[in-house]
Amino acid sequence: MKTDSNIIVFIAACCMVFSVSAQGAIDSTGIKLLESWKTKQAQEFFESEIRKNPRDAEAHYYLAGALQRQGKSDEAEDAIDEALEINENVSKYHYLRGAILGDRALKTNRLKQAILAPRIKRAFLRSVELDPSNIDGHIGLFNYYMQAPGIMGGSEEKGFEEANKVLSLNPYRGHQMLAGYYARVRKDATKAEEEFRKMTEADPKNRDGYFRYGMFLVHEKKTDQAMTEFNKMLAIDPRSAETNFLYGRALFSMDQWDKA
Repeated sequence: MKTDSNIIVFIAACCMVFSVSAQGAIDSTGIKLLESWKTKQAQEFFESEIRKNPRDAEAHYYLAGALQRQGKSDEAEDAIDEALEINENVSKYHYLRGAILGDRALKTNRLKQAILAPRIKRAFLRSVELDPSNIDGHIGLFNYYMQAPGIMGGSEEKGFEEANKVLSLNPYRGHQMLAGYYARVRKDATKAEEEFRKMTEADPKNRDGYFRYGMFLVHEKKTDQAMTEFNKMLAIDPRSAETNFLYGRALFSMDQWDKA
């Protein structure tokens, strides 16, 4: 278990992702703006919705996400706190609060990081308490338990409990999470590669999985194996612009500039 106070950096950087998949009853216009990463326009849209109905918890939630994506952590925290004041019993609100606090921790000193860390943990705990199927909440807890020192509630045993929950809910994301942990934290390339392989096996039609696995193999200087994974990615949808963009990035990473 690491005791470096910069553990918060890993916690914040790995899984603090604002999802726009759950739309609820809110107007889809703002959702589409967020999906397109038009965050300033999304912010203005949701601010307008809140002026019409200040008790619209979903609008406050999505406003918080739009602000977070712009790096406005303090304003985002105010917005998500408004959503929670209106309705405390929504899992995704607590998850986003933990994500925003993680962003704040990245921008502050070590003393304040130590103060923020348990608040991040409480947010994720409440998230999975309200919705045990909230994968992001479990991943947030996994990262916390695996990286926090024991005095701050870190526990490898609890971390692997969370990993098993994620694996049962979504094997692809579970193995992806473990692969990143072994690669970045443990520096255990053998275990990381095993998890990357299991990740692609869990969802063989997921283009992103082959890209991630291939990029890991490039880093490990296993370029022939990497090329095999990149070709699997290309075979899924060879006419897709995004697939070819990722394939070009992969070739560039291997210094194959003309092909890229």
